[in-house]
Amino acid sequence: MSNPIPDSVSRFFVALNGATENDRLDSALTEDCTIIRWDPSSMNPVEEFHGIDSVRRWLERTPKGIAFHIDSTRECRSSDGDPPSIALGYQYEIVASGFRHGGEIRVRLSQSNLISKLEWIPDPLPD
Repeated sequence: MSNPIPDSVSRFFVALNGATENDRLDSALTEDCTIIRWDPSSMNPVEEFHGIDSVRRWLERTPKGIAFHIDSTRECRSSDGDPPSIALGYQYEIVASGFRHGGEIRVRLSQSNLISKLEWIPDPLPD
């Protein structure tokens, strides 16, 4: 990986990988954070989550048995042209079926190095 993974992003992935770890969100996200989830078919934003409680509810509905991990990092610009962000390549696997997929996450950090904005952009799904 070209850039180190910020601690707040690592804590977010710990929370993402286990609903019982949601208390890690407080040390990963700003209170007023925004997460934008993109649709892999249309490649357009389909959901927005504002604040830690909203993100917590999103993670709680994520099915069990999915393992997420980061496989690359680089600096990028967010889709809205705001200051540079960190782009993280991610992969996930649905453990029971062996289905694998991935995409990119664009993260903007606050001055305190917590996630203030995250764009979840999956790769197009295979046919």
